[in-house]
Amino acid sequence: MFLLEERRGYRALDNPDVTRLHNVLLGVLEKDIRHPGACHLLVHATESTPTPELAAPCARFLGSSIPGASHINHMPSHTWNEMGLWHDAVVANTRAWHSDQKAAIGEGFAIYPTHNLTMLYYAASMGGESAAAVQASKDLAKLNSNTSMHSMALVRFGRFDEILDITNPPTGEINISMYDFSQGYAALKLGDTDKARAAMQSLKELTETTTARFRFHAGKDIVGALAGILEGEIAWSEGNIEAAAEAFRLATDYYDNLNYDEPEPLPFSPRHWLGAAYMELQAYDNALEVYRQDLSEHPHNIWALFGIQQALKMMGESDPVIDKDLFEALSYADIWMLSTKY
Repeated sequence: MFLLEERRGYRALDNPDVTRLHNVLLGVLEKDIRHPGACHLLVHATESTPTPELAAPCARFLGSSIPGASHINHMPSHTWNEMGLWHDAVVANTRAWHSDQKAAIGEGFAIYPTHNLTMLYYAASMGGESAAAVQASKDLAKLNSNTSMHSMALVRFGRFDEILDITNPPTGEINISMYDFSQGYAALKLGDTDKARAAMQSLKELTETTTARFRFHAGKDIVGALAGILEGEIAWSEGNIEAAAEAFRLATDYYDNLNYDEPEPLPFSPRHWLGAAYMELQAYDNALEVYRQDLSEHPHNIWALFGIQQALKMMGESDPVIDKDLFEALSYADIWMLSTKY
């Protein structure tokens, strides 16, 4: 039944096939909430629906149900990412990565280690756990020689000098575009506007010409989002915040074309830049709208929560629910925030 369902894309709960599948799996779990097979499938069957939390009760047990099986260790993170339980996702994928490494001495089963690390890097980026995100991306580069995610993690957390130390570009058109974006972004922040502008122009041209795919996404949407962010940062550095906001809006349009995926191909949303531009323009209503949209798509992420809190503060308002959510989210973060971008 599960294999007859579309694996990718969003599932509608009123689809009779989806309802039937959910009912069968929930029926098994009513008998045994710790059943790893049924829970594994329920996680996948609910992660792209409006109710990923249906799998949460069994996902609490799933990660430790088969010690040393890295894919099972990792599986709860699909639910936690959709629910915005970013630290729980970090823990699940750290456990999976440990099992992947234990396989070398016969104490674990290595299954999809690059996927485990990518999920770890993504969840840690959304939750503000910079050390975990950067380390996961470095380990990933050691496994597959792909330095794009290491570069992007460093952009997310403003470690620009370290980006320029990465001198081995990855392969593949879209991976290279992520690397080039990061190099250009870091160059801009360290005073080399010409290098940043050259990278931005190259990315804009690639947006118009590429036919590459990145997993389940049209490559142009990833490249376009990155080009818009870099173009906006260049405009911002020149004091033209209106132009920066326009570039970030275009980046957001490309970003919104991306398909459902676990994890998403970028460890950040252009809305984190767009909201920051609106804050700089004192357009606090607009900033609030942008950050609330991002929070609806990525529950409990620290960037949107911080942006909402700051926008409300500038409007002379507050929201105790947001304040509490941010306080709890920051309990796992290792960064100091002044803005939703660096």
